[in-house]
Formats: sequence, structure tokens, C-alpha cells
Amino acid sequence: MSGSSETYGGPIPNKTLEELNKKLEAISAALKATNVAIARSSVGVIEGTTKAATKALTGAVEANAVMLEALDKSISTTLTTLKESVNTISEQVTGQVAAIEELRSSGPGGFGTFKSETEATLDELRGLLRSCAYHKAQNKTANDVKGLGYTAQQAREAGFPLDDLIEAYSADEIRTLGVSIGDVSDSFNTKILHQKGFLPRELKASGYTLERATSAGFAIAELFGDGYSAADIDGTTIPALYLKGQPGISVKFLRDRNYTLDVLKAATYTKGFKQAGFTAQAMKDAGFTIDNMKDGGFSASDVRGPFNATLTLLKDVGGYTNGLRSAGFSALDMKSSAFSVMEARRNGFSLVELRCGGLAYTREEMKIAGFTDEDCLQAGFKGA
Repeated sequence: MSGSSETYGGPIPNKTLEELNKKLEAISAALKATNVAIARSSVGVIEGTTKAATKALTGAVEANAVMLEALDKSISTTLTTLKESVNTISEQVTGQVAAIEELRSSGPGGFGTFKSETEATLDELRGLLRSCAYHKAQNKTANDVKGLGYTAQQAREAGFPLDDLIEAYSADEIRTLGVSIGDVSDSFNTKILHQKGFLPRELKASGYTLERATSAGFAIAELFGDGYSAADIDGTTIPALYLKGQPGISVKFLRDRNYTLDVLKAATYTKGFKQAGFTAQAMKDAGFTIDNMKDGGFSASDVRGPFNATLTLLKDVGGYTNGLRSAGFSALDMKSSAFSVMEARRNGFSLVELRCGGLAYTREEMKIAGFTDEDCLQAGFKGA
């Protein structure tokens, strides 16, 4: 074989042979130099050199022996390295040849199968790069993948948490996932639920309390109109003002749940205080005025004492026109306070009381009120 030699069962490259030749030449030159030194030393001995010259010659011979040993080791190491390299290359070539032979032996379709399998692997890699999970791994947000066209279902399968999905997708898209909006984290901003269009009844079904639903931005009226009721107030601290006017909410209902009179007054409640068990005196002490009392369910009799109310005050400020007789006022009081005989009669005064010995209403006024002449005669009026 031209340009190479064989050793250890395989070809040795030309470059390596050249390096070996150079090393052998160096060894040969060293040997020649040594022989010259020996010859010169011998001459010195023959010529009767001193003992010191003989010692120097011995040292030179020993140094030469060490150098020869080092060169021998270097040559041995180089040959071992060459052998290992040749073996490695041989194994690689053998493996490649075997692979090619295997494809050839598989027939005309062998390379086609290899190509198909390679393309399938590439398709799989392309699919991975197109997947929502890939984008999530690249630190994309749920909003990012939505912008890329991925559905809420794909984003969920990619592992995005429910909090992020609700922020990115619409309520209708989240509903398709079949999840409960009650499964959001404790740190989730529930106001997003209102902004996204979730309904109060969905919050109720997911376990949201009335108080938590209001914190999500829903008005009480929205909640009471779609899933929530007065019964959901128990255990909450919703201000009385927010509850005012909602179905099932009354002063009594709130008092039973420990809302105080001061709180109810501040929330501008006006009706149902007597029915709730509050007294007129308690109302006055809490700062209510006489003009609040009639709407609060209190009668003139209830109000007269605590407010030290006159008939005029009850009529002009409190708006009372009935129940005045029961409050202890007389027909003469009614007449003096400019109540008509009709108003007095509606308060339960009898004809005799209205006549009041001739000090109150006249016979003509009695007839206007619907009393007959006979009624008037029986009440003590003189004949017409």
C-alpha cells in the first residue's frame, strides 16, 4: 500500500511514520555523539588523564543511558496512542458501514422508511413548538397565549392557573371549562368576576357569601335580584345603608341581627321602628324628631309624652290628624287647634263631646259634619 504502513492490525498514517523516523534519527545522532565522547575519554585514559577525567566519562555514560530510557518510553507511548486511535476510527467506520448495510438489506423502501421516521420526529418537534405548553414554558402569560389564538381549554391544559384564565378570557369562555369560580386563590381580585360578566347566581353557586360578592363590585340590588336574599345576611357585616329597600329587609329584621338604633338612624331608615320593638322615648334619645315618628309606626299617644307634644305640634309637625282623642286631647282642644268638626268626629269624639257644653262646635258645624237635627237635640242643642 503506497504512502502508509500497517501495524497493530491497521494502517498507520504517513505523518506518524515521519515523526518516528525523526525520533530514530535523533537517537542515532545521540549514539554517535556518545561514541565520540567515549573515544575521546579513552584517549585521555590512554594518554594518562587523571582520575577526574575517568569519573567524568562515567557520568556521561550514565546520562546517556537515562536519555536512551526516556526515548524508549516516549516511543512506546506514541505507539500505544496510535493503536488506540486506529481502533476507535475502525469501530466508528464499522458501525457506519453496518448501518448502511442494514438500510440496503431492507430493500428499496429502507431509505424511505428512514426518511418517514425522521419527518415524523420533525413534525413532533414542530408541534411542540406550536403548543400552548411551549409558550407557557417560555414565560408567556395567559393573555399572551390568548392573543396567539389559543382557546381557554388549551391554556388550561397547558397548566395556566384559574386566576390567570379568568383575567384573560371572557366569562362565556371560562364557562366552557366546567370549573368553579370558587376555586380561585385567596389573593384573586374578585372584582374581575364582575368586570368579566359573571352572574350573581354563579357566585352564589360557587360558595361566595353575600359579603364577598359585594366586595367583587356587585350592588346589593344586583345580588338580591339574582340568587341572593335577606337570609344571606346572617354572619355578615354589610352596612345597613346598602341593605335599605331590598326585599325582606326591615328595621325589625336588622334589629334582630344586632343592628343598633344609631346605625339604623344613620342609614336613614324611617319606617317600622315601633314594630321592631323600639319605644318613642328611645327614638327621641337617639335623635329622632317628632316628624319621624308617624312613619316609624308610632301613634299620637306614643309620641305625646316623650316629646311633650302639643296638639298643634302633633298636627303641624308630626302630621298627626287621627288618634288624638286617644292621646288625651279634648274636643275643645281640637276646636282650639283649628281642627274641623269633621276631623274631630273622625278622631272618635261623640256629639256630646263635640258640643262640650256649647264651648266647642256649633249646631251648624254639627250638621255640616253629618249630624241630624234630632242628633243635635239629643246632644243638648236647642231646637232649630
